Amino acid sequence: SSSDSSRSPRSGRSRRDARKRRRRSESRDSSRSRRSGGRSHTRRDLDREERKSRAHSSEKRRSRREKHRAKKERRRERGHKKKEKRKKEKGSDPSGVCRSYGEWGILQETDIYRKDAEFQAWLMDVKKMDPETAFQRDRKRWFQDYMEDYNTCTLPSMKYVNLDKFEKEAARKRIAKERKRE
Repeated sequence: SSSDSSRSPRSGRSRRDARKRRRRSESRDSSRSRRSGGRSHTRRDLDREERKSRAHSSEKRRSRREKHRAKKERRRERGHKKKEKRKKEKGSDPSGVCRSYGEWGILQETDIYRKDAEFQAWLMDVKKMDPETAFQRDRKRWFQDYMEDYNTCTLPSMKYVNLDKFEKEAARKRIAKERKRE
């Protein structure tokens, strides 16, 4: 009974509490080990691993973004090359140099009859108008547009600058192609 009196009700509780705490921590450790595949981790270890995985995933995202950008750039380049090729095929600025004002000559309103063939071709191809059904005042207005493009060298094709020369060149190319086939 002397041993009972030396124990205070409090000390008994504290031992019990300590045992409970130990059991809880052991059960927490075992549940952690189950989650982590048998390894027990401290909070610090988990944080470190989490940071590593986040860093790895952000690197993956970054590399995916870079690949996507590179792919976009290649597509843009391909499209740019195709546009250049189409431009060359059309014949607009065969030299590839930016032309200056009046390089093909300066047209005036009085040149409407001199450049009639080129103007009619431009009207049909670019404006999608039939020159034979158009009124004279409309033709004059459209010739103003043609004249501006001619003088500033911004016509879409050399066809509208010198139709005879363009047709001769096209015929020469056609003949050369036929010779290649033979």
